Amino acid sequence: MNDYTPPDTPIQDFSIFADESGISNDRHMIVGATVVQRLYVNALYRAVHDFRIRTNMFAELKWSKVSNQKLDAYKELVDIYFDFARRGALWFRATTFDNHLWDHTRFNDGDPDIGISKLYYQMLLHQVVGHYGDLASLYICLDRRLSSTPLEKLHRILNAGAGKEYGLTFGPVRVLVSKDSKKDDILQINDVILGAVSAYKNGRHLQEGAREAKIELAKYVLLQSGLGSYAQDTPQGKTAFAIWNRKPRR
Repeated sequence: MNDYTPPDTPIQDFSIFADESGISNDRHMIVGATVVQRLYVNALYRAVHDFRIRTNMFAELKWSKVSNQKLDAYKELVDIYFDFARRGALWFRATTFDNHLWDHTRFNDGDPDIGISKLYYQMLLHQVVGHYGDLASLYICLDRRLSSTPLEKLHRILNAGAGKEYGLTFGPVRVLVSKDSKKDDILQINDVILGAVSAYKNGRHLQEGAREAKIELAKYVLLQSGLGSYAQDTPQGKTAFAIWNRKPRR
């Protein structure tokens, strides 16, 4: 494990690693992504590798695994993430939706998964393609999940939306794939950040019996984000940490 072999790095100028949280019992569903500049992708992989060596944490890094015994290590992982963010190497983008406001029968053919796929589309189109697609080509990697929406369809409509909404007719999304997060450290670090955002947004840090380590880490991520709250939309612009609270169609 001490020998480091860098993973294959996408050749696109920006790599995007995305996942969802809060799709079952939470009030707010969140789709979130980490956007990394190509020049920093290998450096981030290496930083997580070195973190694993220092902390002896070789299993999957995941929000659900945050514990009192591992809190300091997970705080160090969060510090690594925000160090890259402060250097302009990566950005976090997330879109939320109130699960009480879904109308799957009217808008999603009665299939909740279509609603999830639409939230992915909205986040990726408006918070990723709309900000970075005019600058360069994009590689998008989703955490693998069972979905009724084929990746090929999502890929196609993202590029169509890029042309319609932003005039980017050259197809800025060059690659869209899914991976098992157990095999990708950037998907894993995104899971930790997204999990912390979801916990705080859904008020799990206020619930009786909540794990103290998760309460503290959720507050720590909020502090590092510089937002103060996830209740308001982040102002438009290439800020390091952005939240968009999407409203339902009327």
